[in-house]
Amino acid sequence: MARQAIPFDPETLLNQDAATEPAFTPTDNTSPTLPQPAATEPDITKVYVEERTDHVLIHFPYNSTRKEEDAAVDEYLSRLAGQLVSSGSTATLTGHTDIVGDSKTNQAFGLRRAKNIRDILLAKGVPRKQIVCKSAGEKKPLATNDTPQGRYQNRRVEIRVAQ
Repeated sequence: MARQAIPFDPETLLNQDAATEPAFTPTDNTSPTLPQPAATEPDITKVYVEERTDHVLIHFPYNSTRKEEDAAVDEYLSRLAGQLVSSGSTATLTGHTDIVGDSKTNQAFGLRRAKNIRDILLAKGVPRKQIVCKSAGEKKPLATNDTPQGRYQNRRVEIRVAQ
């Protein structure tokens, strides 16, 4: 298999400052294919926000109902609070769990997750009447409960804003 050399000026390359653009330009006007970073799974020991097209998911570590200190989560909840206050829209927070534990406990646990997110939004100025809290417990999994990553995907609060 033949390889084509990409011409460059060695002096420019050797004298190049690390903060500048690369010193070479392909002669055939095609961009070199760079390896894409591998998709990383979220850390299942931390709270994680996943923004989707029509709703948002906040995932929780095992046995957690609180939003631990996380800049991305706090930034999202601040944006959401501002949106709710300015628009008067209603947010429905539905808590979910994995299948670990009994159904009755999971139902209550899901509701506690939703109420904890509600309390953060209230502290950010959202009127209580604009927030509805519910629990689906373990009844609506997004992923398998057979793996730690799947259980993590199922431990969540879904946030849907009515327009």
